[in-house]
Amino acid sequence: TPYTLPGAPTVVSGAGGNGLVSVSWLAPGVDGGSAVTGYKVEYSADAGDTWTEFATGVAGTTVDVTSLTNGTGYVFRVSAINEAGTGVASVVSESVTPYTTPGAATDVVGVAGGSQVALSWTAGGDGGSAVTDWVVEYSADAGVSWTTFVDGTSTATSAVVTGLANGTGYVFRVKATNAAGIGVASASSASVTPSTVPAAPGSVVASPGEARVALSWAAGGDGGSAVTDWLVEYSADAGESWTTFVDGTSTAPSATVTELTNGTVYTFRVKGVNANGSGAASASSAAVAPRATPDAPTGLVGLVGDGEVLLGWTVPADDGGDTVVDYVVEYSLGDGTGWVTIVDGVSAATTLGWAGASNGVDYTFRVSAVNAAGAGAASEPSATLTPFGVPDSPASVVASGADASAVVAWSMPDFDGGSPVTGYRVEYSPYPVETWTVAAADTASVDTSLIVEGLTNGSVYLFRVSAINAAGVSDPTISSAQANPSTTASAPTGTAAVATDATVTLSWSPPLTNGGSAVTGYEVAYRDETSSEWTILEVAADATATVVDGLTNGVGYVLRVRAVTDVGDGDWSATMAATPVTAPSAPPGIAVAAGDTTVTVSWSTPTSDGGSPIVDYQLETSSDAGTTWAAVTDDASAANSAAITGLVNDTAYVFRVRAVSDVGTSNWSPTSATATPVAAAPTPVSVTVGYSDDVWAGILRSLADGETPEAFQARAIATAATLTGRAADAGALPMPRPAPFIGEAQSVTTVYAGADIDTLNAVAASVGFSMTETQYAATYLLVFITDLTAWSEGQLGNWFDYLTMPSLL
Repeated sequence: TPYTLPGAPTVVSGAGGNGLVSVSWLAPGVDGGSAVTGYKVEYSADAGDTWTEFATGVAGTTVDVTSLTNGTGYVFRVSAINEAGTGVASVVSESVTPYTTPGAATDVVGVAGGSQVALSWTAGGDGGSAVTDWVVEYSADAGVSWTTFVDGTSTATSAVVTGLANGTGYVFRVKATNAAGIGVASASSASVTPSTVPAAPGSVVASPGEARVALSWAAGGDGGSAVTDWLVEYSADAGESWTTFVDGTSTAPSATVTELTNGTVYTFRVKGVNANGSGAASASSAAVAPRATPDAPTGLVGLVGDGEVLLGWTVPADDGGDTVVDYVVEYSLGDGTGWVTIVDGVSAATTLGWAGASNGVDYTFRVSAVNAAGAGAASEPSATLTPFGVPDSPASVVASGADASAVVAWSMPDFDGGSPVTGYRVEYSPYPVETWTVAAADTASVDTSLIVEGLTNGSVYLFRVSAINAAGVSDPTISSAQANPSTTASAPTGTAAVATDATVTLSWSPPLTNGGSAVTGYEVAYRDETSSEWTILEVAADATATVVDGLTNGVGYVLRVRAVTDVGDGDWSATMAATPVTAPSAPPGIAVAAGDTTVTVSWSTPTSDGGSPIVDYQLETSSDAGTTWAAVTDDASAANSAAITGLVNDTAYVFRVRAVSDVGTSNWSPTSATATPVAAAPTPVSVTVGYSDDVWAGILRSLADGETPEAFQARAIATAATLTGRAADAGALPMPRPAPFIGEAQSVTTVYAGADIDTLNAVAASVGFSMTETQYAATYLLVFITDLTAWSEGQLGNWFDYLTMPSLL
C-alpha cells in the first residue's frame, strides 16, 4: 500500500508544569497511508525562530516536555512519523509557560502593632507563574503549630496580620501561590510581639494629705508592651484643664502628687506609657482636696453641773483644707498632765456634755480637731473646772425652845457636793402632824445655827435643815427632837401718862399674852428725858395704873411699864412722855415811868413758870390808889414791859401784873409805886429863811432896840397869827406871794418851841405855804406894812383883790 508522509497533527496545545509543559495534540487526519508510529515534539523559546527537538517517536498524542525553564514562554509543534518518515509539523501551539509553585520568600520581617503585626518580605521565585496570592501564617508557639491569616487575595509582599493577642510573641512565614499552587513556606520570621499603648488604668483612688494627694490605681492592660512609666495628670477645674505632674519615671501603679493647695478640690487621671506611647487616660478620680491636720480649736470654756461638764469651743481658724469631722476631747485631773481621752463617738459639734465627771474633782480639758488628715494640735487647756452637785444632808439637827422662837443647830454635811455650802434652808412643823413651813429659804451663811422666830409659845415643833450650794438644795435632815417655845409676857398695851403738879399718873392695859405664865407684878420705870438712868417702881399684879410723884415741874419725863412672870421680865411697853406742871408764881417786882399821857410799866419774871412757859401777862391800872382796878387791853405778849397810853396827865396811877401760862394764871404782883403822867415840853423847831436884799434892809430898819433879826422874825410870825381870824372873815390871809430867795446871802434862823411853833404851824396851814414861805411872807408884811394890824376889812379885801390879780399870778 502506497503511503506517504502523514499529515500534520492538529490542535497542539500545552499545559505548563514545573519545568515542563504537558503537550497534547490530535493525530493527523491523514496518516499518509501508513500508520503513524510516533511523533516528533519540538519547542521554541523565541516564538518559533529557533526550535529544539524534545523527543522523536513519542508514542501517543501527549508528552511532558521537560527541562524547560519555568517562566519562559514556549510554543510547540508536533510532526507525525510513519513508514514514510516525518510529516510536516503541526501548526505552532499557543505559547505555554512551564511553571511550578513559587519559591520560598525571604527576609520575612514583622513590625509589631496593636493586636497586629505588619509583615514584609522578599518574594522568592514565582515558579514560572505569577504569584497570585500570598498565604501568611503565624505561630504563637514558636512554629509548633501554624494558623493561616485569612486576609483575602493579595500579591503584595506585605501584609498586616490582625486579630493577634497583644503581648504574645508570634513568628510568621509566607507562601506564595501561583497557578501551580502554594509554594514552600519562607523561613520563620523573628518573633514579633504585637502591642499597643496601654489600656486605661482602672479606678484611680485619691487619698489627700497635706498639700499632696496619694494616688493608686489598677493597671489596665499593658497593650502587649511593658508599661515603662505612668503619666499622672491633675485638674483643679473639674477636668476642664489638666496639668501633668512631673515625678520622673516609675512603673509603680501609685504616686504622690505634691505641691498642691490645701483646700482646693482636685481630680486626677493616669495614663500608662509603653514603647508605643501613652495610652488612654483613666476615668477621673473622685474629687479630693489636699489637707493638713486642723489648727488647734480656740476659746475652750466650760460649765459645770452635777457630775457633768458642758464644754464649748470655737472651730479652728484653719481646718487644714478639709472639713473637721470630729473633735478629740481630753481631760487631766487638774495639773495638765496625764491626759485621758473622753470617748464620745464622732461628732463635728463644738460642744460636749460629759456626764462622767466626779463632783468636787478639779479638771482641765483640751480639745483637738480631726479631719481626714488626722488630729490637729490640742487647744490651750481650759480653766480648772470642778463639777458639783447638791450637798449631802446636814448630819444632825437639835433645837431648843425660846421666846416665841427656837434655837436650831445642826452639823455640816459630810460632803459639800463639790461646791462650798453657802447657806441652809431651815423648816419647822407643828408636832405631831408634820406640816412644814420654811423659816429661812436660804440663810446665806455658813453658820450652823438659826433662831426661828414667829412660833407660838406653848406649842411643840419639829425642825429639819437642808444644805445649799451653787447646785441647789440638799435633801433635808431627819426631824429634830421636840422643842417647846416659851417666853416672857408681851408688853402692856394702851399706856397713857397724865401729868399734874409734880406727879405723873401712868396707866396701862394688861399684856395681850403672858407668854404662858401668869403675871406676878409690874415694873414701872421712869427717867428724866435727859438722863439714861431709869428708876424702877414695883406695882402689884392687879394694878393697871400708878402715880409717880416727887417729880420736878417743867422737867420732861419718859415712863414705861412691863409685866413680870415666873419666866422673867416681859417686854417694855411703849414709852410715854409727860411733864409735871402748875401755874406760874407771881411776878416779884414792878416798876413805873410816867410820860405825857403815858406810863411805862416793867416787871420781873416770875421765879417759877410752873413747868409751862409763860405765854402772856395781864396788866391792870387804878387811879384811886388801888380801890378799883381796870384791865389794860393789849395783845398777848410774854414781854416784861408795856407802855400804857391814853392816860390823863397830872393824874396819879398805880399798876399790878400777873403771869399767864397754858396751865393757869399766877397771883397778882405787888402794887406798883404811883406814876403821874405830865405834858412833855415842846420840841424846838429851827426855821431858816433867806431874804432878798430889800427885805433884809427892811428887817434891819424895823428892829427894835436890842432886837435881833431872829427875834424880829419870831415877832413877825406872831403878828401874822393875829390876822388869821380876820383873814377868815375876808376869805384869805393878806400874805404877799413869797419872793424868790433861793441862794440869798442873808438868812435868819429862828428856833421855835412850844406855842411859837404852834403859831407857825397854824399860819402855814392857813395860807397853804411851807414854813419857810410863811415866815418870809410874815416878815415881809411886818417890814413894809407897819400898820397892818389896823387895816379894816375893806382894806384887807382890797389887798386880797390885789393879790389875786392875774398880772400877779
